[in-house]
Amino acid sequence: MKALLLQLHRWMGLVLFPLFLLVILSGMILALKPVLESGSQIAYQTPVEATVLASALESMDPDQSVRSISRAGETEWSLGSLGVVDLQSGEQRAGTGDQTGAFFDLVKSFHKDLLLGLGLIVEIVTWAMLGIVVVGIFLGWPKFRKTLIGWHHQLGAWLFPLALLLPLTGVMMTQHIWQTPLPISPGQHETVKLAQALRLADAEVDLSQLESARRFKFGSVMLSTTDQTLLVTASDVHVLEPQALSSKTLHEGTWAGAWSGWLNFVAGGLLLGLSVTGFISWYRRRAAGRKVSLTAGAKTLIVYASQTGTAQKLAEATANCFARRDIAVDSGGLAAFAPATWQNYDQVLVLASTTGEGELPENVRSWAQGLGARAMDGVKFSLLALGDSRYSDFCGGGMKLRRALLEAGADELEAPVKVDQAPQQPWREWLNKLSQRFDWRLDLDTALKSAEIGSIETGHEAQLVGRRQLDQTQHENCPANYSIELKVPEAVSFRPGDLLMHQPAEGERPRSYSIGSDSSVTPGLIRLSVSLLRYTNEQGQEVLGRASSDLCLAMQPGDKRQVQVAHNERFNPPTDVTTPIILIAAGCGIAPFIGFIEQRAALENAGPIWLMFGNRHRDGDYLYAQEVAAWQQAGVITRLDTAFSRDPEDRHYITDRLKEQGAEVMDWIERGARVYICGRASTLGRSADDAFISVLGERYGMDATAARQKLDSLVVSGTLSRDLFD
Repeated sequence: MKALLLQLHRWMGLVLFPLFLLVILSGMILALKPVLESGSQIAYQTPVEATVLASALESMDPDQSVRSISRAGETEWSLGSLGVVDLQSGEQRAGTGDQTGAFFDLVKSFHKDLLLGLGLIVEIVTWAMLGIVVVGIFLGWPKFRKTLIGWHHQLGAWLFPLALLLPLTGVMMTQHIWQTPLPISPGQHETVKLAQALRLADAEVDLSQLESARRFKFGSVMLSTTDQTLLVTASDVHVLEPQALSSKTLHEGTWAGAWSGWLNFVAGGLLLGLSVTGFISWYRRRAAGRKVSLTAGAKTLIVYASQTGTAQKLAEATANCFARRDIAVDSGGLAAFAPATWQNYDQVLVLASTTGEGELPENVRSWAQGLGARAMDGVKFSLLALGDSRYSDFCGGGMKLRRALLEAGADELEAPVKVDQAPQQPWREWLNKLSQRFDWRLDLDTALKSAEIGSIETGHEAQLVGRRQLDQTQHENCPANYSIELKVPEAVSFRPGDLLMHQPAEGERPRSYSIGSDSSVTPGLIRLSVSLLRYTNEQGQEVLGRASSDLCLAMQPGDKRQVQVAHNERFNPPTDVTTPIILIAAGCGIAPFIGFIEQRAALENAGPIWLMFGNRHRDGDYLYAQEVAAWQQAGVITRLDTAFSRDPEDRHYITDRLKEQGAEVMDWIERGARVYICGRASTLGRSADDAFISVLGERYGMDATAARQKLDSLVVSGTLSRDLFD
């Protein structure tokens, strides 16, 4: 139900946004009328001769087209578009007399029917505005976040009565609720003309202090004097007794003079702010998945598939080379460009990194897998593949992308260039060769000097200062997990989600472990969560993972190792600490999230955290259970969901919880939350994707293909980040 209300709230606001602006802005202008009129009422001394006024009106307007008239001086009357008449001298002149009054009359007509006779449309818009405001409060009380949508939620919640004031009273006016009772109804009276109404009323009441006359509902005319309001039909003159406080006076801001006018102006400003912030937030979400740099006339496309940011920085440096030569190029993340758009370019430069055991970065895997048989016909590309030769599948991610492009019909401009760790020189040679071929004349040396390329710092000495086993109760076929604390120089900068590269022996490929601490919170102290790799080889012998056994067993307190820190900006906590975060982890995938939570525990006014953690057994496999319980009790963790697949009373995976809470997960995302997923690629990675495709399909009524594309857009925009390991 909540999801339906959210969709109703959002789409009504988007569809009617232009009309909302017109109605709200004109209403804000009208709210200033009682402010300007307060204390400036003119007390005319000359009594009005209603019969003379009626005669002048009939003479100047024989067709009776004028809808309203108003006093403009001692003896002068404004007859709308017909000009001003002096009843004493008979002089007629163009203009409206009371310029301010005429302006407000025009705005009022616009506010009521947009000057196009669209009163019914305005009435529908008013009902819709009321519905949106009311639905908004039922979407739940939001936590404060210093973001545009955060202010939208807070203003709507805290100032709900003020936001309700104008649309509610507007609807009440259309239904004639809480107003002065009218002695007329549709179809009961003939239409009375203004001049005729003046004569009828003058025969029964004193009109010497008449201020205005206007056509009213159901063929009647309303006359206003300094002390009473009259409703005139073809057969009767009714003296109305207006209520000082009514839906009309509340809506028009006339119940308390200037003060109530200002109140309505502020209420209109609030509605305007809610409408605009809601629209901008929607537009930002819509555009988030399309963050690219586009230039008119571009014939070259530069795309990257980046895991830790190196490929992205190289791509940006490449684009800067072209910019210095005033050569138009388009650039951005690979997944942000649909396959069909590649055919619009003469050449595509691709920079792709490798993660895990020869895999593409997770945000482009589905893009590559979804390429059709001839989707890349006519595309010409050149590939720079980033990797580390210490891994068995050197540059495997880039090579997989290359195969996918070739199988889809693309052609290579040059042989692929493989980068072994340090990218600067291979990148320079790759781009220089292309520059000579196409006569680009790029200044690569300047680009290298200005670009901050290389996400891996130089080596640091790390000393073991703490280690404890996280799962004291051991279950069959369950790995042992350890919390490792390493002391590094306090000058070393690291954030939760960064990677610590540990090379157990010279010449062996390093293993990367997610860092679960923040140098701004615990300077010089890196925390890891390591699962001890243990397996049986073909000879039946037990084998321990070299890197994990070194950290979990071999190293003793005080022992030192050389390590490197690889910054992983894609998987760091949001820079805005008020942003809500959803952390989804299985097993040792909780490693970086301990740092995420610890960081927010050290801050005031930090945003909410929703932790989803799954493992095999609650007893023994609930990693950091005590810390998580303490953070939840302290309010740092706003919401906690767990799943233990091997416990008889549970037998669920954490992705089952994700599906069960899918509607609320999407509520968080649509209110600006970021989602982080960490665990094994073969288990959590695959099942989390399936769960999100199911949730997105149910949320938006999409089929699996459309839901997959929506999921990809969440990844490209940075709303959803994964750190998956083998």
